[in-house]
Amino acid sequence: ESDSKLIENDIMMKLVAPHFIFDDESLEMSLEVISALPMETRVLMKTLVDHANPIFRENSSWIDIEPRKSTESDPYSQRFIKKKKFDLRGDCLGTEKLGIRFILSVPPFVITEESFRFIPLLECPDLKYDATGFFADPQGKRVIPVLHRPTLAEKRSWSFAESFIKELSHTDKILVIADDFEDNGRYFSKRLGELLEKNNTGLDFVAWEKTEDAPAMAVSLGTMLHRIAETDADRIVIIPSAWDTSMGTSSRLQLRILSAIIQMAQSNKAISTIALATPYPLLQDNPIADELSKGIRQDLKKDFAVEDILDLNQIIRTKTGWKDTYRRDSSSPTLYAPFPIHLMDDICQMIIDSD
Repeated sequence: ESDSKLIENDIMMKLVAPHFIFDDESLEMSLEVISALPMETRVLMKTLVDHANPIFRENSSWIDIEPRKSTESDPYSQRFIKKKKFDLRGDCLGTEKLGIRFILSVPPFVITEESFRFIPLLECPDLKYDATGFFADPQGKRVIPVLHRPTLAEKRSWSFAESFIKELSHTDKILVIADDFEDNGRYFSKRLGELLEKNNTGLDFVAWEKTEDAPAMAVSLGTMLHRIAETDADRIVIIPSAWDTSMGTSSRLQLRILSAIIQMAQSNKAISTIALATPYPLLQDNPIADELSKGIRQDLKKDFAVEDILDLNQIIRTKTGWKDTYRRDSSSPTLYAPFPIHLMDDICQMIIDSD
């Protein structure tokens, strides 16, 4: 037992996997065994799966661990890493839930284990974004949601129904997903609700949850999916979080989160129209913001047949002195907000006019 504790401190597993996978794409996943042991040894790797799958099969294999060089003779010596790669095929993962467990042991002692599940998005439990950078279910088990890419027939069906309903019906209620910023005590959500009320339109507003050490959109995804599935709104407007781009969250992750939200919205029969906005422009040039805006205008519009693209990034940039609209205090040249707070009414009106 004491030996197993010593080994456990110097050997570990690391899972490198995507946050999401589409059911029509191929990605790569790897499992790394990392060792700082000073001696040569062998460990046993077991793979357990819920059911037969072309990618993952139950098996056991031995891994030879090379000794780490002495840091006294080689101060730059690195830990030994053994990597096992898996080619993930979305078409093999998108039909039903699949659970996988990797168990690393020096028999009879288990050193560590990694477990996760592939689950189609519409069957996902309430997702949490954990400290390791993975999505997890309420019990803390890792989840990789499998997204569905609509077929051409599905896109045509959605696009036709959306345009038909938009022409013939009035929007009774809008679900808006966005950052809820404020200007001198006036909140964006409240102001938008006041203006919509004049048009006899209700508002369901869900704000991205800002955190210091994790992407706001990832942290909020579980809440957003739940609210979208339960809403009775007939229109949804989605504005990406300004926090994520400013903190360096990759455009790939942001686009996939938006894809998940759009898929959930299109599955709710009460929602008849979707409007997707580009992010608010940043005061400093940022390649992530450019990639995100381009992905929304082109990729998401094409992949999900979303015709209503509210290009806030471009519209706000065309306004004279637009950077000053971010200024918290007009008497100070340094106090800026991450949002164009002084364009609150303009943004509200853009949302209303996009209907």
